[in-house]
Amino acid sequence: MLWSLWRFIMGARLSPVLWLCLAFAVPAIAAAPIDPDVAAASARGNPKAIAKLVKSLNSADAAERDAAEEALLILGVEAIPSLRAAIVAKEPSAEAALGVLGALGHAGSVTYIQSLVSDPRLGGAAKIALVKANEAHWQKVSESPTLALCDEHLKLFPESPHAEEARRERAEQAAWSALVALGASPPQKELEALIAAHPGTRADAKAKKMIAEALFDKADRAISDGRPWDALALLEEGRGWDPTFSTARMEARANKALGRTAAAKSDWDKAIPALESAWKASPSNTTTRDLSDAYVARGMERLNKGDAAGGFDDLNRALAVDPTLADKVANERADRMPALVNEVKTGSKGKVAAAVALVVIGPEGVKALIPVAMERAAMGDAQPLSEAAKVALGGDPATKAALSAALSQSFTAADRAVQTQILPNSAALVRPEDPWSPAAMRARETALKDLTAWLGLLTASQLYAQQGDPAHRPPTDSPPPDAELVGYLAKGARPDQASLPLVARVALTRYVLDGAALAIDMVRSDPAKLGAQLVGRGRPPADLAQWREVVDVARSGPTMAKWSVLLPMGGNIELSHQFVGNTLRFQARGQSLAAGVADANLSELLVMFFALSRLSLSVDPSIDRLELVIGGPGTSVTTVRARLSLSRVKPPVWSNVEIMAPYTRDELALIPELEAELR
Repeated sequence: MLWSLWRFIMGARLSPVLWLCLAFAVPAIAAAPIDPDVAAASARGNPKAIAKLVKSLNSADAAERDAAEEALLILGVEAIPSLRAAIVAKEPSAEAALGVLGALGHAGSVTYIQSLVSDPRLGGAAKIALVKANEAHWQKVSESPTLALCDEHLKLFPESPHAEEARRERAEQAAWSALVALGASPPQKELEALIAAHPGTRADAKAKKMIAEALFDKADRAISDGRPWDALALLEEGRGWDPTFSTARMEARANKALGRTAAAKSDWDKAIPALESAWKASPSNTTTRDLSDAYVARGMERLNKGDAAGGFDDLNRALAVDPTLADKVANERADRMPALVNEVKTGSKGKVAAAVALVVIGPEGVKALIPVAMERAAMGDAQPLSEAAKVALGGDPATKAALSAALSQSFTAADRAVQTQILPNSAALVRPEDPWSPAAMRARETALKDLTAWLGLLTASQLYAQQGDPAHRPPTDSPPPDAELVGYLAKGARPDQASLPLVARVALTRYVLDGAALAIDMVRSDPAKLGAQLVGRGRPPADLAQWREVVDVARSGPTMAKWSVLLPMGGNIELSHQFVGNTLRFQARGQSLAAGVADANLSELLVMFFALSRLSLSVDPSIDRLELVIGGPGTSVTTVRARLSLSRVKPPVWSNVEIMAPYTRDELALIPELEAELR
């Protein structure tokens, strides 16, 4: 290049100024850096030029060395013979040539470089060249991975820092090769086998997508063929293979078809969920109409079957989907609300369901419900208000606030009565002078209303308090169940025991007072069953708590015509009763009584007789006379016959009679009201 320039200069006729410029330009041109791309292009196919670049690796000029190295790397495998020649000849550039040879990352050169590690002069450079070879070869694997390249890397560099990555990539390549070998549309079983053999690979993910796509195609055909149930099953299976695939539109089509099929059979419980799913995915006009029609149909069906809450819930859903149904829904509400309100007001069997239905109806239903529900709560029937308040917890804020206020007002009224009137007077309620007198029964009924309301409203009030409603601050503990209250009584606990927790004391008071009502029901329906539990006590029940214990035992047994009772002096009797006109007759028959009855046995039977006489004559207006027949198993021979008539019994008599227990034959004569025949 410089020679050509020189010849041009010498043959040219130039001005002195141009000669001066050329004098400065020639050294600058000679000192210009080598362009590696130009050098590599000029040397390609020219071994001498390549050899010259190899020699330049030992140049004193760093720029020339770097350009030569880069040009040799550009030449690639073409530079290898010249590089190896310099290394073999151990030219001054041998160490640098060894580094370039390694940096080329050519598999055929690695073994040669390894052979030089022990060379006294070139060993250090060879080690460095091996590191470069490792990185260069790994770069090839990373940029264009193949199974062969991965195997080559692991074979050439078993201790490579990239060995683990190479093994992973090899597994990926092997899996992908296996997938490609299966063809474009392999059977699902073959894909599943590949997935099992190559988990976590790209081929694994691709195979799962292929299975999913095939299933989705089948689902699409199933919808077109009128088999929506099959389509939904296929879509679900497909999502299991590929959760990222959006099947919303296809599901909407399948659910719409499934819903229509079920609706045609009036199978609303299948039709509505399917149509709901279709509507949520694609709320078209036809889907909206299908869904609202299904809601209305099921709602009317429920209403006509007496499920008002479910029916109005469906109508509300229909209205939310299709606002044009407003008039129809309003008419149904107006037509049915009076009957629902009346059910709550009268406390009928369906009162709770009616109360819940009124809440479901909405603001007008709640407005009609609250006064009658509070009235029922004041009467001791807290169920409608309590259950309606619980339902309102999940409703809109206005409904919740209205029921909260009604609940709070009713609970406060019941709590005031319980804590200021009932509990302070619980001893008198449990141990009245005449427990079966009209006054005592009225007092119990009044107390039971407030106690039952208090307990019935407690749970709902606690739920509102848990949600942070400041209008509710009830006790936090729960009422003990009846089985636990039985244990309270057995341990001697009584409602007037102030040390009991408030909730437990309220529950125990209600439990004891309710026992009196149960005793009244039993003496009217099955007095012998109740009487069998009074034999063996020694004395009549001293208070209503003891009556509750007697009732609990009696209610736990089955209903029978005759009751076998063990007598304290030995032997068994069969106790039965008869209603003969206005007379309630008890018969205590047993073989051991045929020859006579011991005072101890007589006393126990009279305890039963006097206790039930007092109860029956006080509460059953159809009975004005009780009789007790004690004797052998026959019907003609008796050892004792006792009679008590309402006309001869005055209230003070009972106290005197009960104080005398246990009874003896001689003491019976001291009871003028008793007509007794003793043998």
